[in-house]
Amino acid sequence: MNYSFYKITLKIVLATLFLTSVPSGSAFANHQVDQIEASLSDAVGAAVESRWSDARSERDRAYAYFLLAVYKHDSGARERAEALYEKLNTPEGEAFLASIEMLKARDGAGGFFQLFKKKRMVQRGIEKLDADVDAHPDDPKVRVVRAITYLGLPAFFGKFEAGLSDMEILLHRLETGNISVPETEPFFRDRVSLYYYAGRYFLRKDEKKKAKEMFSLAIESAPDNPFVVASKKRLASLS
Repeated sequence: MNYSFYKITLKIVLATLFLTSVPSGSAFANHQVDQIEASLSDAVGAAVESRWSDARSERDRAYAYFLLAVYKHDSGARERAEALYEKLNTPEGEAFLASIEMLKARDGAGGFFQLFKKKRMVQRGIEKLDADVDAHPDDPKVRVVRAITYLGLPAFFGKFEAGLSDMEILLHRLETGNISVPETEPFFRDRVSLYYYAGRYFLRKDEKKKAKEMFSLAIESAPDNPFVVASKKRLASLS
């Protein structure tokens, strides 16, 4: 029996599920969508739309468009984010452009014959993100984009440990005062969302005690916002 053939076939099936059947509410092509994530997606998308006037700089507008592309599957917003990040030409922008490559794979037309094209797009995004972090290892903005992006990738892409390492580096730098992250920010570039995604990493690693710690820190960091609400739900599900 040719086990290599069956292993390859299994990977293709998994890739098909990831690249053609990802439902709404899946940040960064997230394959682990549950009701908590779906509700978070709806809430973040609505909040970004209501706070558009707070996006005063090109960097803010690029990120706001990016969030709408992620959470609302808005192809027009994705194109605007891509154009702005190309114009900004920063290491952070390069990281977002790599994630946008994966969003294109997520949101493109389905079908078996598109599978290999989409898989190549995801792989290109991975290669670009890894190169960006290698070129700018001390830039927390680049690491946070890769960490959150890789949280959403299925295990067969083999990037969970790299994303977890990014997240642990960010948490250590935050705890030691080497980076500053606001407690709250209109477009969720803050401690609440960072702790929430850290909690989700530890959940996937089956470190429930550490996950609870992260979700608790998210709740303590700011008044209610979508990530606080989601953190409360995660804690309730772990009690």
